[in-house]
Amino acid sequence: MIIYRPHRGSLEDAMNEKKEFNSIDDMKMFIEVNTNGLYSFKDIVLSKEKHNDDRIGWYNASYVCVNGYIDWDGAYIDFITKYGVPQCIGMCSEDYR
Repeated sequence: MIIYRPHRGSLEDAMNEKKEFNSIDDMKMFIEVNTNGLYSFKDIVLSKEKHNDDRIGWYNASYVCVNGYIDWDGAYIDFITKYGVPQCIGMCSEDYR
């Protein structure tokens, strides 16, 4: 199982939106659908480094990031080309209590 929370204004707001998935692919599909295609499945990536968040009991957690997105005019904005790094949109973990 994978648990995911989006980035929000506060940790409490983010945790109110947490969801569990059977796989990373299921999580990525959820993000794509629930952003109305703003973030595509292929652009959603996980950080290689892992982090612990003792506040919420998530361990070996990864940042959920996007390499780019489709803006309101339909143009693709490439974060890797523009900034050299993907944009973080949330966190996920397989190790939570």
